[in-house]
Amino acid sequence: MSSLKEAQERLRRALGRLEAAAENVAGREDNDDLQEELAEMRQRCELLENRSQTVSRQLDDTIGRMRQILGTQ
Repeated sequence: MSSLKEAQERLRRALGRLEAAAENVAGREDNDDLQEELAEMRQRCELLENRSQTVSRQLDDTIGRMRQILGTQ
């Protein structure tokens, strides 16, 4: 599952860079558009994190069931 955690960390870092970029252009006229895009990216990040956690739990459950069936707990 380390690749899943690595992907989540990359997503968090990307979101951090996006937030920093949005702060750098705070005085520009299109700031409202950037803030809206940032909010959308935050929602997407949260959705992807929730989905990845769900998939991770499902994989763990499936692996546990397979081990139980094979008798290799």
